[in-house]
Amino acid sequence: MEERFPDSPAHVATAETSTLPADPAGAAEHILSTPFESVNSLPLEEIALAQTYLVAEAKGKPTTTRDKRLAGRIELANQTQPERERLWAREAAASQGRRRQHTLRGAIDKIQSSDVDSMMIGEIDLAMNCFTLLSQRISTDASDERLERILGAAMAEIDQRCARFRLQYADRLPKHARTKNR
Repeated sequence: MEERFPDSPAHVATAETSTLPADPAGAAEHILSTPFESVNSLPLEEIALAQTYLVAEAKGKPTTTRDKRLAGRIELANQTQPERERLWAREAAASQGRRRQHTLRGAIDKIQSSDVDSMMIGEIDLAMNCFTLLSQRISTDASDERLERILGAAMAEIDQRCARFRLQYADRLPKHARTKNR
């Protein structure tokens, strides 16, 4: 049975140790299967993974009903993040500061330690999609703004890393990742 993420901050302690879908297709399926009223409980990392899937599948222009539904849920989840994240941040502080969203945290750590060259394509896609989602939010809080600044300051370097990665591993990348058309 599929693991569900909690829809209230009261369950943050268990959500922090739960596993996010490891791939974009898994994140897209999870977002589509999440009850509409619970979409606001999805973490930014999962939303960004689903966005990666949508960009790859629909080339940024959803045409199928399924892709349009996914795009709508991504937008809803993205726009309802700030209030939930503030509540979860308070709860997380009370539970010894354990972190969720490990892949995103790892990518940010590499950016902050000037180690962008060690980022893998999954981390690059995740960072780029998180930046895009954050920059599209109508309402942000200090945490969102800080993350957007960190990612924004590194976007040129991340883009260069992405280009080098694609040249180096072009024959091993999925078809959607071989070109820069995102």
